[in-house]
Amino acid sequence: MKVCIVVPRFDPSKGKPAFYIARELRKIGHDVTVITSNLEQVLNKRITIVDELESIKTIRLSGFVLKKKVFIPSSIVKLLTIDTDVFQLDGFGHLITTYASWIGRIRNIPVVLRADWSGQNIISRGLKGLYDRHIKFPTLINSNIITVFSKEQKQKMMSYKLNPKKIITLPNGVDYERFTKARKNDYLRKKFSIDKSTKILLCVSRLVPSKDLEFAIQAVLEVRKRHKVSLVIVGLKSDRKYYRKLLSLAKKLKVENYVFFHPEVQHKNMQKIYAAADIFALTTKPFGEGMNLSTLEAMASGLPIITTSVNVTSNFVREAKCGFIVDNLNSFIEALKTLIKDENLRMAMGKNARKFVKKYSWNNIVSEINKIYKKLIKETE
Repeated sequence: MKVCIVVPRFDPSKGKPAFYIARELRKIGHDVTVITSNLEQVLNKRITIVDELESIKTIRLSGFVLKKKVFIPSSIVKLLTIDTDVFQLDGFGHLITTYASWIGRIRNIPVVLRADWSGQNIISRGLKGLYDRHIKFPTLINSNIITVFSKEQKQKMMSYKLNPKKIITLPNGVDYERFTKARKNDYLRKKFSIDKSTKILLCVSRLVPSKDLEFAIQAVLEVRKRHKVSLVIVGLKSDRKYYRKLLSLAKKLKVENYVFFHPEVQHKNMQKIYAAADIFALTTKPFGEGMNLSTLEAMASGLPIITTSVNVTSNFVREAKCGFIVDNLNSFIEALKTLIKDENLRMAMGKNARKFVKKYSWNNIVSEINKIYKKLIKETE
């Protein structure tokens, strides 16, 4: 089967879903082509070779970013002419996925949309609402199948009067084998001179306001009054102003010696980071993201989780019984204290996390996607 994956930006080194879907489809014998922008090369000044290593043909077309949206005008010709049996779209709200959904409909090629969606309103008010109605929403209308992360998201998607039969609940996956095999190590302790008696609280996140990382820094201040804990934040400093704000907060609270910022790590090395921590925290504001991949990786790594009420992530933690769901600073502090004090609880929750997330390995998720493809192609014959 020939599969064309359409995604605004594609950097295999970052371990995003489009890469894993492409890789697993290749493993089961499909001919995979990715159509994307050249922004990773232009903006990051690098060309990854992972595409070739994984036998994933990648077509990078000239694109640009405007108001956080990726525009790739030349993609229309490529989408009209590419030989494919199915279009797999990654996210909606960008012109390239809208183009692909229309072209799939015109060419009678099945379209499967992975709606990387936080659950917020799809159609906004004002001028942005015009873009949403004419660019974002048509992608949903034209797609044969839309995959969302949870039953709650499906219910909300259905409120837009979409056919419920075309909406399928299918979460993101995790590279399970790689993260479960990683051995405990002292990498973070050595890098930041953290003694062995101190517990390491890990956040893996882009440094942007929606991630609400102040939450974790403030918690360290209170918890350190009675317990030894250090916070390590790993991620891209996407918003330099916000990064400086976090540094200033740590200094103001006099915890700058216990709060460390680690640069973004290539995804192929992330298992070492998780294996060097004791507890994982997700501090994102509600509706701040669709489904957090870092939390799945932390679960596969056997870490107990503290999370805010972030859509699917909190549902997973609740179902797996692998951590605490918090809604304010005080509950975050109490959860952190409990996990620091109780080693048996940390170990038990870590085991629960690893056991639960196994069924969400990428090969299982892509197996379900493959079933969708086969059914759609059979229906169009």
